[in-house]
Amino acid sequence: MITVRHEACWTREAIAEIVVALGRPPADIDDETPMPEALGDSLDAIEVALGVERRIGVALSDDDFSHVPTFGALVDLIAERA
Repeated sequence: MITVRHEACWTREAIAEIVVALGRPPADIDDETPMPEALGDSLDAIEVALGVERRIGVALSDDDFSHVPTFGALVDLIAERA
């Protein structure tokens, strides 16, 4: 069984790859980075959501992005659902 901590690390790695694909270096993003700064505009958020669903199997809605204040909170949400 995978622990939640391990899942969160795996999720961070997967999201970092998606963020890199959008042209944003993951070194610029940490757990405290505000969501608008981490993901850019709504089109970038859609791309991240699609990438998360394809890679991790977790669907994200617009509400999910608007209710999480930081990148770390997004990762935690995805880890909970994975």
